[in-house]
Amino acid sequence: MPSNVSLAKADWCPFSCQNDPDRPGIIHEYLEAILKPMGIEVTVTTYPWARAVQLATTGKDVHGLLTAVFAEAPDLLLTNTPTAYYQNCFYGKKDQLWRYEGVRSLASMPERLGVIKGYSYGHPVDELIADDTGSLKTQKVNNINGTGRLIEMLSRGRLALLMEERNVYQWYLKRNSVKNPDLQIVGCVDPQPFYLAVNPKLSWSADFVVFLNKAFADPANLRLLEKIKGRYRERER
Repeated sequence: MPSNVSLAKADWCPFSCQNDPDRPGIIHEYLEAILKPMGIEVTVTTYPWARAVQLATTGKDVHGLLTAVFAEAPDLLLTNTPTAYYQNCFYGKKDQLWRYEGVRSLASMPERLGVIKGYSYGHPVDELIADDTGSLKTQKVNNINGTGRLIEMLSRGRLALLMEERNVYQWYLKRNSVKNPDLQIVGCVDPQPFYLAVNPKLSWSADFVVFLNKAFADPANLRLLEKIKGRYRERER
């Protein structure tokens, strides 16, 4: 087992937060609480997500990703037990009439959808984003403040829709004191699990993932995770 684990993350608050030592993020705090008794120090650095995935995959500077799904990082070794769940939603302006009502409704989605480069939005949206030659045109942003940039672009009419995790979206509005934006949820895909990922070339990666799979499934740790989530809900008020 390593004495120090260096992970990359995106600014994906409340799950992982940038430049806030008092609020590093739910998953950041959760992982530290699990590894500290084992004598393992955790170092987490924020990058634009596409850059984070690249660094973790090449093994340069970081050992892995704090939060990930297989579609985002197929070359990394992911835990089998999820750390938590996320739910991506479509947002449009208040006068947007289109609604997400399952796969068939995507055929009538208006141009253009704003997403963050390198993020997985789950099936069936990932397939449409990958096939950008079809009817769905996307605008991909690649910066740490991706959520804020997408909200601004949608508000100014440069996008028809944006997609973001619903907790991340709400946290961004509260953190930046954005009141009553002229936006609304127009549908959500089903909640999906996410995982911790490490570079499989590391000598300790397999043993580390086995340990984490057991730790993430431990009822005592699951209660701890809910306690940490509760503190973040209180901080939102």
